[in-house]
Amino acid sequence: MQVHHRSISHLVPAYFGLLVVVLALAHGGMMPGVGGTYPGTSFFAHPYRISMATAVVALAALLGAAAAIEGRARGGWQAGLAMLLAGGLLTGLALETTPWILYPGDRYSAAFMWLLAGAPIGFVTWLAVVITTQRAPR
Repeated sequence: MQVHHRSISHLVPAYFGLLVVVLALAHGGMMPGVGGTYPGTSFFAHPYRISMATAVVALAALLGAAAAIEGRARGGWQAGLAMLLAGGLLTGLALETTPWILYPGDRYSAAFMWLLAGAPIGFVTWLAVVITTQRAPR
């Protein structure tokens, strides 16, 4: 796998563009279930919880892959790990601004979902890309 910095530099802006879209949809009330209360405590009982979980998984996978690929292009896994940590922190802070999962009465924000699910998925994705591209020539 040959990595050219110019050909992959669009990954970081694409990631933050997707994050902005998720934030805009949540703040604009355009995600399913925003502001609604639904009976039951099941994960699948609330459409906003499902839509935010889907967004968190997509964001985490893209962040992990982008950080690994960009890090490799910039000199190594350490640069990618730094990008992953910085992107994860910024994502968590940004998601803290979105409506809470069962808002307004829930005690957990979307950033909590990022911490529990998104961060581990992002790290595993980053690690998988680093490992699978480690032997590939530059």
